[in-house]
Amino acid sequence: MFGNSAGGPSAIQFAIRYPERCYALVLVSSTVPGDVSLPPKPIMRVVFGSDFVYYSICTLFRNRMLSQVGAPKKMLEQLSKERKEDIYNNILLGGLPISSRTPGVLNDMYLSSPDINSGYEFQKISVPTLMVHAIDDPLIPITWAKATAERIPNSLFVEIKEGGHIFLNHELEVESTTKSFLRDRCSFSFK
Repeated sequence: MFGNSAGGPSAIQFAIRYPERCYALVLVSSTVPGDVSLPPKPIMRVVFGSDFVYYSICTLFRNRMLSQVGAPKKMLEQLSKERKEDIYNNILLGGLPISSRTPGVLNDMYLSSPDINSGYEFQKISVPTLMVHAIDDPLIPITWAKATAERIPNSLFVEIKEGGHIFLNHELEVESTTKSFLRDRCSFSFK
């Protein structure tokens, strides 16, 4: 099971509930227990419910929006114009039409992600588990991720020195770490 960001809680629940159907658990920038304050739901319903509003906000506040999805500001400033454009198109605009994703986005934001604070039984995870998290993740503090990893038996915690929530410029390191874990700890082979 692989859980990235808001996909973490679902992957964690699967590993807890169906260990016989789960070979390993890999959590990358995963949502974990912690004190998160959310913007008002009616505002987010407007932002994510209208392709025009979402596109306009992404266009007018491009750098701020890139920071909001977890790209560290200091790293964004160092990127070439082409690389910034690539991230903008693939991450921010890649979700368009956002209106077709509104129910899922709101579910992740207001139900699934906050549910992680409801008392998950992390100690029941019996499969090998990898957690990869960047030290400078602006959305989910690394201290929360480390505390969660300590509650999971047989887990390996790997911190990436920078890159934020999206592992900017460290994507290959995350891929390599994940493959090594699956190969070495789970005897998984890659062709």
